Amino acid sequence: MKKNLVFLAVAAIALTLIITGCSKKNDTPAYSAKQISGTYKLTASTATVPGFGDVDMMDAIEECAKDDLQTFQEDGNYQYVDAGVTCSGSNDEEGHFLVKGNLLILNPDANTPDTATIKSFSGTKLILSTPVDYGGLTIVGNVTLTKQ
Repeated sequence: MKKNLVFLAVAAIALTLIITGCSKKNDTPAYSAKQISGTYKLTASTATVPGFGDVDMMDAIEECAKDDLQTFQEDGNYQYVDAGVTCSGSNDEEGHFLVKGNLLILNPDANTPDTATIKSFSGTKLILSTPVDYGGLTIVGNVTLTKQ
């Protein structure tokens, strides 16, 4: 009888260790400011619209904005420069950014920081995704930035 109780106790402990040791793996990649640091140019933009799928948005972007550069520095500073052909008025911008897991957060100390999900990063291509509520419809904007 004692052998059965010991066996059951050991089996219960082993089963508990197996179950708690096999927790779900977090497949969400984590990035750092150092990894994504560099100067980028917009090379693709799409919007995922429910019922319509992906819509190419590059034609909707002014030509003068397609040559602009976005620089992310290792120290957490960023700079957006209206390069080459400038649009009416300068759109240059500076600020701070934070990379937290798979999120890129511009101006994290602002009341409403701009947050995008890093969908992928290959070392040269940074693909960001941001949902936007448009009259109760959630449209997901996707941009591809290519390192220069």
